[in-house]
Amino acid sequence: MNKANKQKTVIRNILLATPFIVALFTNALSLEANDLVGKVILTMVVGAWFMLASWMKLRSIKSVFENIYVIYGLMFFAYAIIGCTVFILDNMTPRFYYFRITQSSLAETITLYINILCIYAIVCFITNTIKPLAINIKEQKNRYNINNKAIIFFSILALIASALNIYNVVSSGSFLALSTSAKRGIINNEFSHYINLFILSYSLLIVYISIINKKAPRLVVIIPILLFWATVLTCERRMFVTLLIGIALIAILSVKKIRLKYGILAVIVALALLSIGAIRDNITLKNHSFNDVLYSSTTEFYCTFMISNAYIVDEHELQYGKTYALDTITKALPREIYKNKPEDLSVQFMNEYKTNVGFAYNPVAEGLLNFGKASQLIVPIIMIAICKFAVSLSKRNPIYYATVYMFALDFFRGAFSNMAFDIAFCCIIIACLLYAAKNKGERNDN
Repeated sequence: MNKANKQKTVIRNILLATPFIVALFTNALSLEANDLVGKVILTMVVGAWFMLASWMKLRSIKSVFENIYVIYGLMFFAYAIIGCTVFILDNMTPRFYYFRITQSSLAETITLYINILCIYAIVCFITNTIKPLAINIKEQKNRYNINNKAIIFFSILALIASALNIYNVVSSGSFLALSTSAKRGIINNEFSHYINLFILSYSLLIVYISIINKKAPRLVVIIPILLFWATVLTCERRMFVTLLIGIALIAILSVKKIRLKYGILAVIVALALLSIGAIRDNITLKNHSFNDVLYSSTTEFYCTFMISNAYIVDEHELQYGKTYALDTITKALPREIYKNKPEDLSVQFMNEYKTNVGFAYNPVAEGLLNFGKASQLIVPIIMIAICKFAVSLSKRNPIYYATVYMFALDFFRGAFSNMAFDIAFCCIIIACLLYAAKNKGERNDN
């Protein structure tokens, strides 16, 4: 890129970032502190401009979907807007009373979300990180073979892992008669989590190599995947959605462009997945109000946002980065080895506020817990660091980029330490599987 083009790019990026700067000042100076409706409208404007500005930079549906910076921005926007919107539609009445939820406290909470989103967007556009990614998945074609003896060995390990998971389910007694939360407790206990991550990594790799080689795997390679996910889907869809995100990204990376109809289809699928919660509880427009259906379909967003509100309402002893550093390190140690291993932040929150069920945690609440209001600077930095890490891994192999990308939802609905451990564990497993799947010539080159 010559000097003139660089200058044009810089000027364009500044122009695209300017509305976010204006939104920051509007949020701070022009809106009343408790003007929740005004702040929700401002959030919608910021989110809409982020989508439009990203489109103006990327110019294709494919580039938008595969860009992790854009996806993180859009997901943050979704978690910022839905909770307050449902609260407003409910005539400013909360859905539960575990802690104080008022128009004023939510206005203060969404103020923080607006600032984080604006700062994140400003940095992304000013530094020119939102741009088409140079990820060529076709370069990996014919480098790997998922039907070789080494992968068959790993498929046997996967089959054993799936059998252990099924054994945990069967040994619990009448599994189908248990509540959904009880089933999840069996599927997602500390030991089972390692199995889940192994099968998740194995599933992603098998799909990845099948797509790049355009060759189906043997049945012995597929059976462990089918057994595992058939068991998990009886009560848990979150990890399966994580896998679907990874598979969708790999499919996107493998094509030249995406037609508009497929983009629309992706949105419809996302909405369908959200509605599962309401359908499962038999909450429909026939027997409930629109607000009830909306709440039941978006409970994850509503409850997750309200945790941030709780940390706005109540002061907590600041952790100054402990949950990011120490909790991430100790996450890898089983509780049998490290007796004082910290409980997940969601469990701590549940115990503190005596909720009936664990709420999904979120990066804003964790930022508040660690750094208070300074989190509006820290959280955007963490988001950008994760995205940069993903892009840097893509240079080694696109599957690593897909691994970080697919855990985006886990970042926005959980503690940082959980996501960081899961990504690290999966990347290590995938590195071993990639080496096992390499053709002899490729392996000798290393």
